[in-house]
Amino acid sequence: MIEVRSQRELEAALARTSNGNAELIVCAGGAHYTLRGNSTATLRGNSTATLWGNSTATLRGNSTATLWGNSTATLWGNSTATLWGNSTATLWGNSTATLRGNSTATLRGNSTATLWGNSTATLRGNSTATLRGNAAARAFDWTTVESKSPSAVLLSHSDEVNVVGDPRQLAMQNPQSVAEWLEFYGIEVEDGVAILYKAVGRNYHSRNGIHYTPGSEPVAPDWDGGVRECGGGLHFSPHPQFALDFRPDAEHFLACPVKVEDIAFHPNGNYPQKVKARGLCGPAVEVNGDGEAI
Repeated sequence: MIEVRSQRELEAALARTSNGNAELIVCAGGAHYTLRGNSTATLRGNSTATLWGNSTATLRGNSTATLWGNSTATLWGNSTATLWGNSTATLWGNSTATLRGNSTATLRGNSTATLWGNSTATLRGNSTATLRGNAAARAFDWTTVESKSPSAVLLSHSDEVNVVGDPRQLAMQNPQSVAEWLEFYGIEVEDGVAILYKAVGRNYHSRNGIHYTPGSEPVAPDWDGGVRECGGGLHFSPHPQFALDFRPDAEHFLACPVKVEDIAFHPNGNYPQKVKARGLCGPAVEVNGDGEAI
């Protein structure tokens, strides 16, 4: 890891990594950084950044960023971003974003976004979006969408979505099969195996006492063939953060290879963000909240 505390140090670190060095660049708080080209950095503390070109940044703490071009950012904590052009952002926690042009954002937790132009957002958790111009939102869970434009479009997956104003509402069909569920959440299948995620406690135990120790391959002792939505199998989510819905006090996340033929999904169930299966078909791998191996 390379920690930098000024733009000059950042430029030197970027020059170093451009020569094949893959070290993580962390921008410490208290300074403003500018990323250009294909730069990649992680911002912490009270850092601020301006991203151009195809730059990529991960913001944590109270960081702030402005994105231009095809830049990409992931925001955590109380971070803030303004997106222009074709920029993309994923917001977690209490993050806030303003989207302009053709920007795209995925909001989770208590995140908030205002969309302008042809911007698009996907909302989950308790997130909120305000739509202007031709902006569009896909809303799930208990999110709130406020329309400030008759041209705005809302595609809702849940009757729990709070709609303010009068956007054009288009119905979205929920996944009706395992294959549709995997496609809906963008989960790739290779050789009949999908990677799903589990959130567990300190000792890698699920609430039902199943061990998910890294390297293990747990199998459900009570597998019922998929009859019930809850119980009777091992339960998995499409992303570590979805797994937090079922284990908010989680201390570990596991990536779990599961045979597609062993997965059961209830399309009209109460928990569309999970499936269950007979067990793992390969070793569990510990990952972070982004699904990256650690």
